[in-house]
Formats: sequence, structure tokens, C-alpha cells
Amino acid sequence: MNGAWKRGWVLSVMMGGIITSIASCSENESSIFIRQVLKPSGADCSFSAEPGGSALSTGVMDLAFTREYQAGLLLGNQLVERGSADQLRTETARFLAEGAEVELETTDGKGINSFTVPVSGFVDPSTGTEPGWGVVTATLIDSGTGQGLAAGFPEGQRSTVEGLVVAVVKVFGHTLGGKELDSGKYRFPISICYGCLVDFPPESVDPDLPLPNCANVSKSTGTVPCMIGQDEPVDCRLCQAQGAPASLCNP
Repeated sequence: MNGAWKRGWVLSVMMGGIITSIASCSENESSIFIRQVLKPSGADCSFSAEPGGSALSTGVMDLAFTREYQAGLLLGNQLVERGSADQLRTETARFLAEGAEVELETTDGKGINSFTVPVSGFVDPSTGTEPGWGVVTATLIDSGTGQGLAAGFPEGQRSTVEGLVVAVVKVFGHTLGGKELDSGKYRFPISICYGCLVDFPPESVDPDLPLPNCANVSKSTGTVPCMIGQDEPVDCRLCQAQGAPASLCNP
């Protein structure tokens, strides 16, 4: 892909929103690759740029709370180090991520939507046989698609998983030496539901009120999900605070 054109595309995305088309570029799966989708952890909901960190094999998107799905992608760089202090040669094999191209499909391969989003990330070259690792955060389901999916669910009615969307994503960018590279495609399935992540822990019940209920606001709602509506349970009391329909937040 022409460098000026790709940079212009990223700029137009930043200026005008998500572009709903996919460009064709050469891929280099052995140099830059997506290892896994990371699970955020810790009080700061950070991603660990390590292959042994917590990862997700599939995602869950609850349309009662969100219209987008965001993912932390672990990128590997297998380019060999080029820098040399002795020879006064700078390192050119570091990879700078610029964007992600996403295709959304049904499980049988039927296209739903495609778009390109800007990303930011930096990956050092390999050390010996060990790849360099870095993280980029990318939108895997955009708001337009999320809105369309939500239209298929009755407003305010809790639903179990009703479908599966497969996000096919690749990351593009360039090395500090100016070489343009694309990762190989990575497929990540995301279950779609409406209200399925709402959780009713025992401590949410107020025994002095008619049962069942979710009215014991005197006790902590526990850990707040890093991304409400993605992958992690949402306490029914937090559900109410998010302004979700009462029919979803009460048992």
C-alpha cells in the first residue's frame, strides 16, 4: 500500500470518523503478528505486554450498556535488531502501529461491515529468538454496527446470547526505518446479547423489602468492570446507576 495514501487514510479517519471500507495491502505474518486479545487487569485496567498475561479467547458485548467493543491487542515483532552502538547505527526495526483494519463477519463468513480505525502503539524488535511485544487498543465493533445489532433486541427485555460476530482484524504501520508492514489477520469471536451481563449477587438483596430485589445499596457494588458492557459481569446496582431499564436491573 502506498505510504502517503495510507497516512492520508489514517488522518481522514481521525478527522471524519470511521471509514467503512477496507484497503488491500501486503501482509507479513512472520514479522508483525497479533498474538492474542488481552484482558485488562489491576485497578488501572491496564494491559500487560506479555504473552503470559491474561487473555480472552472470546468476547461478550452487552448491548444494554455499550454500542462498541474495544480490545487490547498484543502485537509481536520478530524483526531482528539492527542498531549498533559500536557502529553508530540507529535501531530501525522498531515498529510503529498506525491503524487497524477490521472486517466483521457472521460465523458462516457473511460480511456485516468493514472499517479502519487509527491506533497507537510501539513494538521493539526481537531479542534473540524472543519477539518484542507491545499493545494497541482497537475498536473491533464500531458504534454504527452496534446500533444496528441493538435494533434486533426488544428494548428493556433481558436476552441471552443471540448471536456471534467474528471480528477479523489486522494492524498496519511502519518501522522506524520506513518499511511499511501489516500483521496477519486475527479472528476474534464476540457474543452479542442484551442484558446478559447483569449480575445479582446475594449482597444486593435487601431482606426488608419484597423478594426478589436488588435494593441493598448500603453495601459495596464490588469491582466496577473496566469496560462496562464488555466481558465482565455488571452488578445489578451498578446497572441502575448506568441508567439501564429497570426491567434489566431487577431480578
